[in-house]
Amino acid sequence: MLTFLYGHQTGGLYEMGLDRITIDPLPEIQQLSGLLTLSRQDDDRRRYMFAGRVRRRRRVGGGAAVESHRDGLDTAGAKVCEVDEDGDLILPRRTEQTDWGNDSFVITIQHHVTSSIPSVGLQVWRAELVLADFVLHMMYNHSKFDGIVAVELGAGTGLIGMLLARAANTVFITDHGDEVLGNCVKNVHLNARLFHEKASVYVRELDWNSWPPKDIENSSSQRSYGWIVSEVEELNRVTLLVAADVIYSDDLTDALFSILEILLSANQEKVLYLALEKRYNFTMDDLDVVANGYSHFLSYIKLEDDDEEKDAKEECWCGFVGKRINLEEIPQYVRGYDRGKDVEILEIKYVEQSHVTLFPKHQNIILMRYLTHTEYHLGQLKAKIAKLRTQLLEPPKGSSGAGEGFEVTKFGHGRVALIGFPSVGKSTLLTMLTGTHSEAASYEFTTLTCIPGIIHYNDTKIQLLDLPGIIEGASEGKGRGRQVIAVSKSSDIVLMVLDASKSEGHRQILTKELESVGLRLNKRPPQIYFKKKKTGGISFNSTLTLTHVDEKLCYQILHEYKIHNAEVLFREDATVDDLIDVIEGNRKYMKCIYVYNKIDVVGIDDVDRLARQPNSVVISCNLKLNLDRLLAKMWEEMGLVRIYTKPQGQQPDFSDPVVLSAGRGGCTVEDFCNHIHRSLIKDVKYVLVWGVSARHYPQHCGLSHTLQDEDVVQIVKKKEKEDGGRGRFKSHSNAPARISDREKKAPLKT
Repeated sequence: MLTFLYGHQTGGLYEMGLDRITIDPLPEIQQLSGLLTLSRQDDDRRRYMFAGRVRRRRRVGGGAAVESHRDGLDTAGAKVCEVDEDGDLILPRRTEQTDWGNDSFVITIQHHVTSSIPSVGLQVWRAELVLADFVLHMMYNHSKFDGIVAVELGAGTGLIGMLLARAANTVFITDHGDEVLGNCVKNVHLNARLFHEKASVYVRELDWNSWPPKDIENSSSQRSYGWIVSEVEELNRVTLLVAADVIYSDDLTDALFSILEILLSANQEKVLYLALEKRYNFTMDDLDVVANGYSHFLSYIKLEDDDEEKDAKEECWCGFVGKRINLEEIPQYVRGYDRGKDVEILEIKYVEQSHVTLFPKHQNIILMRYLTHTEYHLGQLKAKIAKLRTQLLEPPKGSSGAGEGFEVTKFGHGRVALIGFPSVGKSTLLTMLTGTHSEAASYEFTTLTCIPGIIHYNDTKIQLLDLPGIIEGASEGKGRGRQVIAVSKSSDIVLMVLDASKSEGHRQILTKELESVGLRLNKRPPQIYFKKKKTGGISFNSTLTLTHVDEKLCYQILHEYKIHNAEVLFREDATVDDLIDVIEGNRKYMKCIYVYNKIDVVGIDDVDRLARQPNSVVISCNLKLNLDRLLAKMWEEMGLVRIYTKPQGQQPDFSDPVVLSAGRGGCTVEDFCNHIHRSLIKDVKYVLVWGVSARHYPQHCGLSHTLQDEDVVQIVKKKEKEDGGRGRFKSHSNAPARISDREKKAPLKT
């Protein structure tokens, strides 16, 4: 059961149940029962209640299963809301309380009812409620909104964006003007507890006439609603756009479609759901000019309904393609108000140079074949940024040296680096795991250099490095961040130590700083074959259909790097960023464990949420909690393989294993022999293997056999007669046969 409630603030506490809109999430239209009850208040804060009953368990929001029943709502004392001649809701006062049950959530909306056109974003309109019906219906019956990146255009109060935050990972709520954006921020703060546990909600100013913005900041601390570089890059991964009641004047419509061409054309999977109410009697200037806003809006779109009377045919189309959503198939979650015939929702996509196959109704298939010029432009910009960033990170030629660094001599069978902000517990963790003393204090920047320690675990020696804390801007050299990150690139894995009370913001900043210098955390290298050539031009091939990169875009990116002769083969549907990483060739893909320290200062619910995140471990250095789990997780991620040797006719030596790793050469018998001595491989006849990798004990194996952890290996060498006459196993410098051969040789002719 989902609930919106209206209420007003008294003494810092929000009174519940003052005004409510009931939402029924049932997919069956004929069996719906519900009501809409609204009461007008003197203040500007309302609470919407969405309530409903479902027959079976469904996944809602952050993954909680919600189950409710049909008989859980009392509609006895409900008052039905009426609509005035302008289509606005008449809000009667509700006097009696209603029991809405326990399976509900409350969204508080701060708004301001006004008739001033510049302030229309401060209130909730009917098209926004209809779009809320559609979004809730999709969230209840489909999973296509789960984990996506979404944008709400012309958000107003931000109602739709906050609903999407129940399922999406990232939501950008955008509008124009400090008054409207400030109201959105208040609404987001009032309802942050309802969002998905992994959801990130940003309120940003988006001017449709000027995108991308010229004043992109490197830090979010510069402007309240300004964009930063990472957010603009995140915006390129948007798959869903929503907008309600944004069609007014012709100028505003032109600006809307100019920004839609940029946002929708970057990916064929992107879609816009636009809800609008047909209005003909006002413009953005005043209420006295008749405007054909709806007709002007339709002039941008090729609707499927336009060709229903024609026979099936194939034609080329470049532009926006729209399809009306049948609202009769969408349950009316908001009950008690009349949707009317003036409100509609359209599904809009952008198509360029595509073949549109038109069939009868409900069978229109759009085959996307080419990317747009916007995607090419974005690809070139990404290549330029990556190229310039690489040049900034490289030391100038002819410099006297790189200066003092933190690098220490490698020791042991593996290396682990501790990365984190100052005063998160890195030095304390090093002392507890290794016994090496590292100064720890309550103030920041206690550690000023790299302090190594050795972890003795499972018959291996693992080097643990305590690095100085890094801050935002470390990739640009702030706080000696470049030296710290350079040491982490030489490690096998990274332990990102985070404060449990500040984990989300710190984690995003650290990940961005590490990726800026070429570190890719918990990612695998893209399956792209790239090789430079001297002649022959550019050869582009792929083993599957590509949706993010085509041949033309690949050529433009390579030309940006002044590469005119190369061979490129895509073995997966990679993105532009993946192609740039392959061309750069200096990316390192590392495993990272997120270590959340100081869990003794947060609640048990936060500890449980952090512990369930992937590649994460929760610990407390103060109480020495869960350190064994951290060591086990670190051992698992490093993938070390211990191989014990067995001399012929003797017992295996279990005291000093040969440690191999897939990341350090491999785990085959050949790698095992090379690890002992490189000349040994020429003398091996076969090996006897005991352990998990053997089918029987012992198993005769060759050099290509893959060994597993705690296998026992005995090497059997070749005998002298099996040497093939090459005589590697005997001394023959003065053999009689060789002396005789030298005497038979004819003298050299001069």
